[in-house]
Amino acid sequence: MTDPIEPTGPDATDVDEVTGDDLAAGQPGDDQLDFGMTSDDGNERLRRVLAEVSAQVQRGEVERAEAVVFLSDGVQAISAAHAEVTDGTVRTAIVSALDPVFVQAGFERLTPYEF
Repeated sequence: MTDPIEPTGPDATDVDEVTGDDLAAGQPGDDQLDFGMTSDDGNERLRRVLAEVSAQVQRGEVERAEAVVFLSDGVQAISAAHAEVTDGTVRTAIVSALDPVFVQAGFERLTPYEF
């Protein structure tokens, strides 16, 4: 499995360009998402993980279970420096951000404590 923080491969989405409502659409945007983390660094690291999971799902590179594992690995990696990533409020924001992508891919919806 690849590093859950950075995109890989020739078709990797430039996660620096994926923000705001565009996370689900995979299009560049100007607004930075706020997931309820206590620092900008935490929000940015989480945004990168979600952008990569979103891109992998949209490109059809992963099945649902693989996407959940990748997300879980990313959340665990972030939690070493930002314990608040495991908070229910942040988890709910993660689910909300990825829900449109999962639904569009025909995947079952995420639940906050699934990852």
